[in-house]
Amino acid sequence: MRYGQSKFEDEIGSSRGAIAHMGDFVSPNFRKKIAARFPEVNVDWITAGVGDMFSAPSTNDDPSSKERDIILNEIAAQRDLLERLTTQMSRLNNNIDECQRTISALIAKL
Repeated sequence: MRYGQSKFEDEIGSSRGAIAHMGDFVSPNFRKKIAARFPEVNVDWITAGVGDMFSAPSTNDDPSSKERDIILNEIAAQRDLLERLTTQMSRLNNNIDECQRTISALIAKL
């Protein structure tokens, strides 16, 4: 497979620049598009550089097996999102605590 960024975006039905603006977060919908167009490619490898480039050959190519794989990819994406949101919430809580301490110190000086 030889795909440039634009051709890859076209192949999965994504807008131009979607890959460049993706950052660390890969939406479940984007993952589904990749898996639907390139079932032989490991979506985790494309989106996070994890695992082998190609998925292990499936012993069961029936639709329920493919649906299961899509659901498992969705769960993994949601788990990653939850971890990032939890980290972000923790940082925000720390910022709030710091602001409250600063306000209390300023009030004490009045």
